[in-house]
Amino acid sequence: MTTTALGWRKREPPLPIAAALAEGAAAAKLAERLANAQRQESSGLRVYVDGDVLVAVGEPSELTWVEGVTWLGQDGPILSPTNLEPDVPSDLVAGAVQRSSNTDGIVVITSTLALVLGASTDAPTPDQLIAFASNARAAK
Repeated sequence: MTTTALGWRKREPPLPIAAALAEGAAAAKLAERLANAQRQESSGLRVYVDGDVLVAVGEPSELTWVEGVTWLGQDGPILSPTNLEPDVPSDLVAGAVQRSSNTDGIVVITSTLALVLGASTDAPTPDQLIAFASNARAAK
C-alpha cells in the first residue's frame, strides 16, 4: 500500500466548534470535567474513547476546555481542527481512513492522528469517565 502525507493549510473562516479532542493527561482532565458536568445536569454530549484519546461531540455550550484540547469542527464527513483544513477533499480523507481501519463511524483527523470513532449508543457514565481518567493518568 502507498501512503501519502496529508498536508494542512489555515482555514478561513474557522469551522464552528462541534467537538473537543484531548489525548493523554489532557484527556484525563477533560474526562473528569465532563463527569462532573454530567453529575450536575443531563448532557447531550456523545463521548468516544480510543486508547488515551477522548473525543466529546456536542453543542459548543456543553463542551469544556482544558489545556491541550483541540477544537474540532464538522468538515463534510470528518471532524478536523476548526482552524486547519486538509489539502485534499474531506470525503477522500474520510474514505481512506475508513478503508485503512475497516471501521465505519465518525472520522477524526488532526495533524498527528487519524481515527474512526465507532458508533456510540450510550454515553459513558460519570463513573466510567472517572475510570478512564484514572487509567489515562496511570499510563503516563
